[in-house]
Amino acid sequence: MVAFIIHHSLPILFILHIDVKLGEAANAAMGKIEILDPYSEPKPQLHSLAPRPGDLNGKVIGILDNTKANAAEVLDEIQAKLMERFSFAEVIRKSQPPHRVEGTMTSLLAELADRCDVVVTGVGD
Repeated sequence: MVAFIIHHSLPILFILHIDVKLGEAANAAMGKIEILDPYSEPKPQLHSLAPRPGDLNGKVIGILDNTKANAAEVLDEIQAKLMERFSFAEVIRKSQPPHRVEGTMTSLLAELADRCDVVVTGVGD
């Protein structure tokens, strides 16, 4: 039998291996504890930014709300500020579905990629 014990104040997972053929007293004396440390050396990855249009005037902008607390309010402000500075051909506002069904995010992102020149998304909380 293997028991997983997670100590909540430490990011360490203890795995207790117990031989089920032994009696209770033998298990207590002979069980092995394996300590796994989830920390590892960081593996930095370089990513390049997506190409930026030189000018946003006349572009189609997408606003994607992830539906977290305050995300809509933050995106409302960003949209208002952008609309003060630029004249968009269209603003497409979308929200992630609250109950994610497999494939819905993929199709939503594909739609925004097809229809928009630029997409702004944000996180609330």
